[in-house]
Amino acid sequence: MKIKHAHRTLAVLGICVAALSGCKKSETPAAGAGAVPAKFAFNAACPIHPDKAVPMKAVTSEYAGVTIGFCNGDCVKTWEEWPATKKDEFIAAEKKALEVDALPEVPETPEH
Repeated sequence: MKIKHAHRTLAVLGICVAALSGCKKSETPAAGAGAVPAKFAFNAACPIHPDKAVPMKAVTSEYAGVTIGFCNGDCVKTWEEWPATKKDEFIAAEKKALEVDALPEVPETPEH
């Protein structure tokens, strides 16, 4: 059982490292109205450009008690134009992806 937990922990760390490894250092992006710079976001990928990772010092925006990160400041403006239902769907999908139970089961290996 401890091995399964360790595998899950390593899987989560691996996902975080993979998401962050695509980041590149850039100038501080222009923030949209309501944007909050340099806060930790709960999402690893930008909601507007899902193929782009959210940098460590991301431009963020608060919505429904959640800090949403973006790949650049222009994405905040687009986010603010999204209807609440679309924002809620994004947050629900991100929360589901973060659940440990959503990770695939790792078969236990016999100890030697």
